[in-house]
Amino acid sequence: MINDDVIPWSDLKAKVSYIITEGRWSIPNNLQLIFDRFGVDIHTIKINHHKPDRRVWKLDLIGKFSVKGAFESIRNKGQANLWIKFLFRRAIHPRFFMWGWRLCHGKLPTDDNVQKKGITLVSRCCLCSNNSESIHHLFWDCSFSICLWTWLEDLFKVQILDKNLKSFLELKASSYFWELPNHDEIKINTDEAARGNPGKGGIGCIFRDNEGKVLGYLVQGLGLVTNYTAECKAIIKGVELAASNGWLIAWVESDSKSAMKAFNSDNIPWTLEAEWANAKRTMQQI
Repeated sequence: MINDDVIPWSDLKAKVSYIITEGRWSIPNNLQLIFDRFGVDIHTIKINHHKPDRRVWKLDLIGKFSVKGAFESIRNKGQANLWIKFLFRRAIHPRFFMWGWRLCHGKLPTDDNVQKKGITLVSRCCLCSNNSESIHHLFWDCSFSICLWTWLEDLFKVQILDKNLKSFLELKASSYFWELPNHDEIKINTDEAARGNPGKGGIGCIFRDNEGKVLGYLVQGLGLVTNYTAECKAIIKGVELAASNGWLIAWVESDSKSAMKAFNSDNIPWTLEAEWANAKRTMQQI
């Protein structure tokens, strides 16, 4: 967290437990000056004094080290290609996958690509014999290809020749029903929004009783945060507020399946573990 050669690290022998008193931070003035110097607000870090300290791998969301995680942290990542998820499937033979990969990268051995390598040849389309051979001509401009695309358009009732991938996407509407909680129970619905991922974000929670009446709501800004962390934070803050009001929670609803799965499997981000443990402990005391 702090990396500075001026600080006498060899003289620092104290443990973190030495600056925690009755479950709260008790920072000496000289140490507080160091935190202030580096812009660290130690009081934003929640303390979970019911669990022993553990080492965390900061580059992993849940704090666990893995060889895969270490490799992902150091490798250079290029821009993700939209088409890769359509090609890399079990149902597609590896031979056709490689052919599709070469097509999307413009690496098929068409006449124009061969000519780019300095090989002189006369180019003619092998299908229509009217134009020179190129990937664009073979798949879009060739009269044979146009007939094929037109047949597919009539067969599947889609528009292909405009070369717009959005025309393949069809809007689908789904209906969902909001269920009431049981008597003397409440239901929490949470959501988040962020300008970017990560970006400046915020969360919102709404609390309803068994008649659907709104008992309260929570709106809070979070600063710079990822969408996933914000979804988890919204659930924790919702449970915290319900516990502070003595409300018995029926269930929590969120539009993030990954966040709900993380809580059900107890694999939430390590930065939120202490806060979540405190919220659960308060709820269990109701």
